[in-house]
Amino acid sequence: MALELKDGVRHTIETAKPEDYEGGAFASQLITLDAETVFPRTTPVKGVPEMTIAELRASIAEDAKTGGPGYNQRFMIQEKYSFPIASIVLALLGLGLGVSHRKDGRLVSLIIGIGLIFIYYAVLWMARALVMGGRLSLNWHRGFRTSSSAWRA
Repeated sequence: MALELKDGVRHTIETAKPEDYEGGAFASQLITLDAETVFPRTTPVKGVPEMTIAELRASIAEDAKTGGPGYNQRFMIQEKYSFPIASIVLALLGLGLGVSHRKDGRLVSLIIGIGLIFIYYAVLWMARALVMGGRLSLNWHRGFRTSSSAWRA
């Protein structure tokens, strides 16, 4: 790849010797560039939100080997399941609140719906902050699962 510069001015200074300044004008200058050195092809590293559930579970297992809790990966697995389900539940809640025959009931239903959505996200982010701060165990739900299965038996 070649880049042609026309009617330019070049300024050169060395960081080791700032007093040595070189400058000059040029009518035309041809610069050859290798695209591979300027734009190296690297495989992008997936962040936690871009990973699949299988990749997240593998990342949790890898993190556990080094003693890390893998909070971000666990939260992302939870979000991949809970956000789609929550949107359906909140839409059904909104539909139920929107069915009203009174004129003033629609405004109240809208306020209740917005309040419920706010409460949902506030609880979601508060729980995340409590777990990240170490005030709540990430596995608190396992106690319910084992006690309910023992209760059934």
